[in-house]
Amino acid sequence: MNGQVQIHLHAQEDDWVQAACAAIAGAVDGPGPQRLLLSGGSTPAPVYRQLAGMPLPWERLQLGLADERWLPDGDAQRNDLLVSQHLLQQQPLARLQPLARFDHGLATCVAAANARWQAHPATSVAVLGMGNDGHTASLFPGAGNLQAAIDSPLPYAVIDASDCPGAQQFPLRISLTPTGLAACQTRILLLRGQDKLNTLHAALASDDAQRYPILYALHPQQALQVLCCA
Repeated sequence: MNGQVQIHLHAQEDDWVQAACAAIAGAVDGPGPQRLLLSGGSTPAPVYRQLAGMPLPWERLQLGLADERWLPDGDAQRNDLLVSQHLLQQQPLARLQPLARFDHGLATCVAAANARWQAHPATSVAVLGMGNDGHTASLFPGAGNLQAAIDSPLPYAVIDASDCPGAQQFPLRISLTPTGLAACQTRILLLRGQDKLNTLHAALASDDAQRYPILYALHPQQALQVLCCA
């Protein structure tokens, strides 16, 4: 796949956190509505804690998620809980729009997420992670309905990753699609560890997005910003 990649390596976690926060703050510092899509997992937690104390335009910033696990509201393994613990509880002006409301049903939640995206246009910034299997958001290699998500013209889709080890015990997800990723004017990929950096290099060398869905974060006009603490 064609796309530009800018990789920034940091030996110290503090430097990596500062650089990541600066990249995010710079990306949402434009005029008009801004949408900031965050990812879960342990990697971005220190970045979110630092970001919470920064003077971002919190009151007009639409906070959302790149993906969510289909679990009951308040479950400790949900991505919105991680964002709440490390960012929202430290920044009272920040407001997060959840992707999943368990009592509403999965299809209803996806439809609502797509409707909100279309009803509230904004400059979009995605903060992404990547697994050692090359997945980003919840676009897992080998997911049974991955092709449907790839082909979708909508920003969000249901992912069934039942046969994907990387999904662990959380197979049902709501995820940004390649269409949603392409609609983000800025995509920032946060990595920690040499293993994940090696996976990224393997993905870039292979050009096989089905095997390495992280390649769907590439865009021919807008560079993927990679910040890695290795």
